[in-house]
Amino acid sequence: MTNSPLRLLAGLFGLCLAAAPSLAQDTVLPPFGNLSGGTIYDVRAAASAQPMRLIVKHDPVLLRGLQLEWCGRDMTTSTGLSTQLGLTYFQQGVTTDVVELAPGEHIRRVDVWAIASLVNMVRIYTPTTSYDFGARATGDARHNFIAPAGEQVVGFVGNAASTYLLSLGVVTRPLLASDQRFGSGCTTAFGPLSLRWRHAWMGMTIGQTPIVECPNVPLASVCWYLYGFSNTSYLGVPLPYNLAPHGSPSCNVYQSIDFTVLGAPDASRVWAHTIDATSWSVDFVGMNLYLQAMILNPNGVLKTSDSLQTVIGLL
Repeated sequence: MTNSPLRLLAGLFGLCLAAAPSLAQDTVLPPFGNLSGGTIYDVRAAASAQPMRLIVKHDPVLLRGLQLEWCGRDMTTSTGLSTQLGLTYFQQGVTTDVVELAPGEHIRRVDVWAIASLVNMVRIYTPTTSYDFGARATGDARHNFIAPAGEQVVGFVGNAASTYLLSLGVVTRPLLASDQRFGSGCTTAFGPLSLRWRHAWMGMTIGQTPIVECPNVPLASVCWYLYGFSNTSYLGVPLPYNLAPHGSPSCNVYQSIDFTVLGAPDASRVWAHTIDATSWSVDFVGMNLYLQAMILNPNGVLKTSDSLQTVIGLL
């Protein structure tokens, strides 16, 4: 990057957006395995929640238990734990593993292997990786549960005994738009530059018009909203990028600058931007997008807000 503030705003481009589908209700993909024994379970996130953590109990040969921890649109705040499926107590030889689901790391597919009267292995897929629990066995059979495009797995159905699962199916739902705040905003004479969503618009939801705003902006400032697809580097420069060369050593650019929106604060010193997602394509669902505000004070000093890592969703 150069010493020119305006050069920081390079990379303007147009987003190519198509029509968005209508929202769908939960879809239950029926369980695979032994459906005749144990206790029937149906564990799924509430309408305003989604999985943020999957807790798995297993030994070298069997799946022993599953549990989900929920969150809402804020991917860093837990809203509670689901019922423990299968083994509910400590047992020698059983390992407990945790799959952390960061923004964008939703469960998109679950493969299940079953033999005789129990589930012996599961494979959990996120958009970037997969995790195996339990083990294959001679004579087992496999079933794949794949969430439709734009959806995520939000729960499980099936039958369970006290120490293992007899069968396993999944519940899918359109992906919930969510975000995670990172970095710290600079401070003006009126307070910190900290991004927020206006009203109930909590996240980048296809088919909606969320409004993101930054308060405490001095009047007569020139303002930009920065859209980015990376928080690690931009044009070969590692991020965050400190604005010391521009006279603001306490401020940072936390994300790439792939698209910008120019504006000015209103009379209440709030710089607001309406995001028109009414025509966005379902192909964008699950994409990580970064948002940050940058202002050029009337005295010529650049200031930046904190940043939001958002996941584009259908709900």
